[in-house]
Amino acid sequence: APTAPTDNMEIFTQGVVCGNTPTPVPPTIPPTAPPTGTRTATRTATSTSISTSTSTRVASATAVNTSVATNTTGPVATRTSVPPTSCPLAFTDVPPSNEFYTYIRCLVCRFIISGYNDHTFRPNNNIIRGQIAKMVSNSAGFSDPPGAQIYEDVPPSNEFFVWINRLSNRGVMTGYPCGSNVFEPCRAGNRPYFRWNANATRGQISQIVARGAGITDPPGAQRYTDVPTNSTFFIPIQQLSNMGVMSGYPCGGTNPQTGQAEPCDSANRPYFRPGNLATRAQASKIVANTFFPGCVTPGEPLNSDANLPNKNMLRSAKPVPPAKPASND
Repeated sequence: APTAPTDNMEIFTQGVVCGNTPTPVPPTIPPTAPPTGTRTATRTATSTSISTSTSTRVASATAVNTSVATNTTGPVATRTSVPPTSCPLAFTDVPPSNEFYTYIRCLVCRFIISGYNDHTFRPNNNIIRGQIAKMVSNSAGFSDPPGAQIYEDVPPSNEFFVWINRLSNRGVMTGYPCGSNVFEPCRAGNRPYFRWNANATRGQISQIVARGAGITDPPGAQRYTDVPTNSTFFIPIQQLSNMGVMSGYPCGGTNPQTGQAEPCDSANRPYFRPGNLATRAQASKIVANTFFPGCVTPGEPLNSDANLPNKNMLRSAKPVPPAKPASND
C-alpha cells in the first residue's frame, strides 16, 4: 500500500499543472533537448557521495509521469505533450524575482520536477542522487522499462526506482559494492548500493547530466585550477562549461563549504569546486540549460524540433556501456 504523504515528501498531483487546475491531461515524459552537436557520452567514473539525509521523498510535480523504460536500446524520446498556455509557479518560496525562477518553471511546466505538498519547492535544499536521476531521465525522455531490481537499497517500492534503473541500465549512473561499510552489508545476490538519498556534488551532477545528454564534445584545455586533466570529472565539467551550462568562481577567494583558500595559479584560472554540494535550484538551472537551452515556457509542442537543438542526439544516441561501480557519479 502506498505510504501516506508527509510534509517532507514530494507528491505528484494528477492533472494539476503548475498551481493551476486545468482539465487533467495524462502527461507523457516530456524530455527534451540537450546542447547542440552530436553527442554520445563515454565517461567511466562512478560515484563517491554518501547518504546524509533521512527524509523520504515521493517525486512530485504538477502532472503525473507514468512512463517507464528499457535497458539497452538508445534513448527513446516520445514528445507529445504541449506546455500549458499558462503556467505560473505556485511555490511560495520561488517568486518571479528568484534568480532560478525561469529554470525551475521551465522544468516544472514540462513535468520534469515539482515541489512539495506544502506549496514549496525548497530551492536551497541540497539535491539528492534519487532526485537528479529523476530530473535527468525525464529531461532526456528515457521511457525504457526499468527492469529488475539492481541495487539493494532501491527496491521497486522506492519512489525513484524507475528513474534510477533507467539511468543505471544505460551506464549513466552506478552504485557502490556491498560491504563497503558496515551499513551496507552484502545480502542474497550481493547487489550493490545506490545511496539514493545521498547528496550530489557539482562534479557528480556534471557527469550525470553530460552522460544523460549524450555529450561527446572534446573537453579542450583545462579551464579550472581545481579540475586538472586527470580529474574524474574533467571531461564532463569541461564539456558543460564550454557550452556555457556551468561556470566557476574567481580565484583568490575561499570555498564557502570547505573553508579552503583558493589561490590564483599562474594563469589566474577560476575554481569549479567539484566536491561542493548543489541545491535543487542550481541543479534545475544546469539541467534546464543542457536539455532545454533558451527554454520558452509556454512554448512549442515538446515534439517540435524547435525544442531539440540537436534533434539527432536523443533519437539516435547509442546506450552508454555500464561504468565500473564504486567511484564518483
